[in-house]
Amino acid sequence: GWERDDWDALAGATVAGHVLECGAQSTGGNYAFAEEIYNVKAPGGAGVGITPGFPVAEIHADGSSVITKHDGTGGAVTVETVTAQLLYEIGAPAYAGPDVTTYFDTISLREDGRDRVAISGTRGTPPPPTTKVCLNHLGGHRNEMTFVLTGLGIEVKAALARAQLEAA
Repeated sequence: GWERDDWDALAGATVAGHVLECGAQSTGGNYAFAEEIYNVKAPGGAGVGITPGFPVAEIHADGSSVITKHDGTGGAVTVETVTAQLLYEIGAPAYAGPDVTTYFDTISLREDGRDRVAISGTRGTPPPPTTKVCLNHLGGHRNEMTFVLTGLGIEVKAALARAQLEAA
């Protein structure tokens, strides 16, 4: 039932979409402190639940949402994992999209139970006249992967990535 100018609701939905956009990153897949979520020790130790589950967004009529994941899947949904994904690829608080300009500095997060994070308070204004575009083309490569591990705890991150690939 949203109208084209329900800026705050559209902005809230944009935030939920941004959390879901990279899949398991918001459930700990790219979390800087992997040892807080996974039973991984450097080098080579891996425990149960090393593959994070995919996030699910429960969107409310006002544009607020709850991010969660299916029971029995790995990883975790916490304020910290959701924050890490929210900050991913964001250069400025005003995030320009084709439907709305979303203000990431208005987002409020709170724990809403185990593996549940509530998102509320997001403000939006009309979109700009132009936005970025993504162009994809067939590049002639198949099944190529590069891992870029940055920050602290590189040994733990490498052990987790190796264990996840071996398990798959």
